Amino acid sequence: MKYKNQADNTFCVSLPRAIDRREHFSKQCEKRDFKYTFFEGVDGHKITDMEGNSFGRNKLTKDNVLIHDNNLLFKYVPHTVKEINNHSMNVYQICSAKSNLMLYEQLVKDKNHDVYFLFEDDFIMNDNFTNENIDKIVTDLPDDFDACFFSVTHAHRAKLPKEKQITENLYKV
Repeated sequence: MKYKNQADNTFCVSLPRAIDRREHFSKQCEKRDFKYTFFEGVDGHKITDMEGNSFGRNKLTKDNVLIHDNNLLFKYVPHTVKEINNHSMNVYQICSAKSNLMLYEQLVKDKNHDVYFLFEDDFIMNDNFTNENIDKIVTDLPDDFDACFFSVTHAHRAKLPKEKQITENLYKV
């Protein structure tokens, strides 16, 4: 499988008001001749409850319904929002998840590509992040892969079992 970087298969989830982040991401891409399209995420600043009250970083309760641009974004239903480390998701975390889900729904309908790259607007590309290296990584992926997560942390690598290693820098999790 070969990855060909094009603006219609490489997306950066971002908010239009995040001008500094967009500029930083754009500069990184320009330096590498890397094509992309910004995908507008759900803005947590525009989220209200049924009465129009802003949520901010408040945690959700069982009675919360989130509204975005007069449309239902999320209704809390028990067991649909998992608590992680005894913390419920806040509105911004839900907006981030919903933004990614909206993008996934769009990509599932697209029949033009087998591989997509999705970024957050705060992603930092190191010097090894080139089209050639990305193509090598995609080529090394197993046929049954669903997602490939890029990270700069090496702390987790030491904890991964050797049988999960596919190549020097690629692990199946």
